[in-house]
Amino acid sequence: VLDVNGLTTLAVAGAIAIDEYFEAAAVVVLLGLSEWLQHQATAKARHAIGAILELRPEGAELLSGEILSVEDVPVGSTVVVRPGAKVPLDGVVTRGESSVDCAALTGESVPVSKGVGDEVAAGTVNQAGFLEIQTTTTAENSTVAQLVRLVEQAQTQRSASEVLVDRFAKVYTPIVVLFAALLATVPWAVDPDNARDYFYMALTLLVVACPCALVISTPITYVCTLSVAARHNILVKGGAHLEQLGKMRTLAVDKTGTLTEGRFKLQAIEISDPAYNRGAFLQLVASVENCAAHPMAVDLVAAARREGVSLLDGQSISKLDTLPGEGIAAEVGGRTVLIGNRRLAARVGWEVTVDLTHTQANGEGGDAPAGGFGADWEQAGATVTWVGMEGQLIGIFAVMDAPRAEASETVGRLRELGVKLVMLTGDNKGAAAAVASAVGIEDARASLLPGMKVDMVQELKAGAGKGGVGMVGDGINDAPALAAADVGIAMGAAGAAMAMETADVLLMDSDLRKLALGVELGHLASLKIKQNIAISLVTKVAVLIATVAGFAFLGLAVVVDVGSMLAVTLNGMTVLSKSPPPRPKHRAGCAAHGDVSCGQRPATA
Repeated sequence: VLDVNGLTTLAVAGAIAIDEYFEAAAVVVLLGLSEWLQHQATAKARHAIGAILELRPEGAELLSGEILSVEDVPVGSTVVVRPGAKVPLDGVVTRGESSVDCAALTGESVPVSKGVGDEVAAGTVNQAGFLEIQTTTTAENSTVAQLVRLVEQAQTQRSASEVLVDRFAKVYTPIVVLFAALLATVPWAVDPDNARDYFYMALTLLVVACPCALVISTPITYVCTLSVAARHNILVKGGAHLEQLGKMRTLAVDKTGTLTEGRFKLQAIEISDPAYNRGAFLQLVASVENCAAHPMAVDLVAAARREGVSLLDGQSISKLDTLPGEGIAAEVGGRTVLIGNRRLAARVGWEVTVDLTHTQANGEGGDAPAGGFGADWEQAGATVTWVGMEGQLIGIFAVMDAPRAEASETVGRLRELGVKLVMLTGDNKGAAAAVASAVGIEDARASLLPGMKVDMVQELKAGAGKGGVGMVGDGINDAPALAAADVGIAMGAAGAAMAMETADVLLMDSDLRKLALGVELGHLASLKIKQNIAISLVTKVAVLIATVAGFAFLGLAVVVDVGSMLAVTLNGMTVLSKSPPPRPKHRAGCAAHGDVSCGQRPATA
């Protein structure tokens, strides 16, 4: 395939053959100038990608003082991280306290406090204290290594627009070269007196034949957009997925941990079994939840400990099973304990056979609404959970998860971008309706099993027409729905291996406004690509017509070719000036005031 160098070489050789030395020199100089200018213009984009690649640590200091390459450090080793040094591998702090700068990896605006038992990720930077860390992954499988791999792979992914442009170029160039060859040879036999003019015209056509601006019009825009997205902790796995973001017209959104903070506050408890008081009930629930992995578990255990409740010995819980779409089942002291939602309660008959009379309200969030079996709690927006042992109901409890402060703003911005939002959640209708109303979503679909979410996504795709359908969730519980969507988006993906594998777009932190920024970048990239293709085609057609009409000359063809390349490069690079949304201000009850409800934790002194 003839590239710009091959075509230019032919043009220069031809110009020398007919004694047009000035024209030959002009072609060489202008071509060299264009390559230099293009290299300078794209340096900013390369630097943005390079900053991601430089996150990867190179060495690790063992407790013995020995320095090893991170690739040679086995899992379970203890490494030392001094102030100002990068954390070499994912691990758990075993000694020391410090603040760790996670901005490059997760987008945290302030350093995060880390102490004994806290997890740390490779590539983050220790700020002040001395830390000893026990490694939990190899260098190859660390969070930062996975991130770097995905960034590198994203640069090689080709979108439908790139493939289409390349196909056009493979047809366009040979046709113009063939026409130029005929102009350079046939006139010598037909019209020898004017053959030299035709030969010169053929040389000009050789320059016109190179679709340089057209070929780079799409990739330069994608590279710039992918780099600015990565700079703002949005990882898009290639131009194809960026293109889908631009086409997306419907977005299915998970509730828990996406529209809400994913931090549950215990609101109230109702106990039906006289053998249990509040403490005993919380001990049973928290002990079982301590072995589970769903979003509510950590907060329930923390709530029990704040009330001075100690957990049962881990050996007392011999078995734990997940009941898809319902809850969990555990063996506690040889007896079966069920903890789950209304669907589980209906299946085992708890909703209609037991009267709850021993109310223990006044939880962390205040008084619970009155009413049996948690119906009023659900209408108020709480998530209600049933707890029973050996088929008999012990009691129920309610928790609430507040909407993210930026959720309403994000929903409004997405609506301005022409994206329709649909909430998909496994939670009850009352909780779904309360969150949907708070953030401004009109279409909320509740009580969905994971498989039902997939069906809903397929239903949305069937009715979406030319516009694509996206799905945003945590990338773990929503993995099937993410895979079913045209573009799957994972929130808070840093450290979640399944999210990195399943989703097409990774929001490395939990700032929901990055979702709107990602969609904006998709729209902006699509617009710039259309502009670049138009610039490339219009300039080529204009020079082609001028050449055939006898008005163009070799130098002009080169100048136009160089100018169009620079135009599409600079136009694509305007994406680099895209700014992220301002971070939310601290509000009452947030990290600055001693809590973590806004997701910004203060550094340790």
